[in-house]
Amino acid sequence: MTPGGRYVWSGQFVRWEGQPTSPSKGVSDNYKAINWNKMRVQLLSEVYNEAPLSMQCNMSSGDRFPGYWENAHIPPILQSLAPPSRKLLPVG
Repeated sequence: MTPGGRYVWSGQFVRWEGQPTSPSKGVSDNYKAINWNKMRVQLLSEVYNEAPLSMQCNMSSGDRFPGYWENAHIPPILQSLAPPSRKLLPVG
């Protein structure tokens, strides 16, 4: 998500939901500050599915590749990944 998108996202949680997020906090701190419920998880999923991507592409030297990488369109998903296998514990 672009920095502008993250700014709007964190601000909306303060205004709409009363969650202790802040544009001055980092992504991880804002994420941890939210009291997550099913509706908020769904909203986050929709935001990430619709928000423009923010990318930084570096060469092996650490220098950035030339070009403008902000607001890249999200490529369509052509094939879904299988869910990871889970070990089930025996009952009893």
